[in-house]
Amino acid sequence: MWPVLIFAFLAAAVVVYFSLRERRHRRERSRAQAEYTREALRQQQQAIAQAETQQQALVNSMLEGVLLLGRDGRIQLINRSLAFLFNLTTEVRGKTVVEALRWAALDELVHRVSLEKEVVGAQLEFSGPPIRILQVNATAFLDHELRQEGAIFVFHDITRLKQLENTRQEFVANVSHELRTPLSLIKG
Repeated sequence: MWPVLIFAFLAAAVVVYFSLRERRHRRERSRAQAEYTREALRQQQQAIAQAETQQQALVNSMLEGVLLLGRDGRIQLINRSLAFLFNLTTEVRGKTVVEALRWAALDELVHRVSLEKEVVGAQLEFSGPPIRILQVNATAFLDHELRQEGAIFVFHDITRLKQLENTRQEFVANVSHELRTPLSLIKG
């Protein structure tokens, strides 16, 4: 009877030892898995932050003004050139175009882009000081199921170009008038 009890006790001790050992291994594997997951998450967040920084640097380096609207029609991104063009000093992300820029003509263009879902161009006059004439190209961007994800607007300040065009037209009108007078005298 003693040998059976000793054998049962030894078998129980072996079972307890191996179950404790297995539990410790599971805990270690769980810790290692958790550490691996934390490290992967940290690397992923770091890669996302780096991509966002590169995207922001790229957009801010553009001379043209860039406005990116989300699916809900709220501003997701605005670059420095556009902020300077509209003399913006406050944060406008999360606001609608009307709330941020207070420009009805641009809001109409936003609605037009959301309806047409193709590249739309418009020449708009911004009456705020100073008066500016802007060429705006806009398009909706779609997901793989052709649902609108948002819209992107690119603003070109053509004020100086329009001023030069008006000066040229005035010059041509003045020159033709000045040439008509001597020609009519010669004919006469």
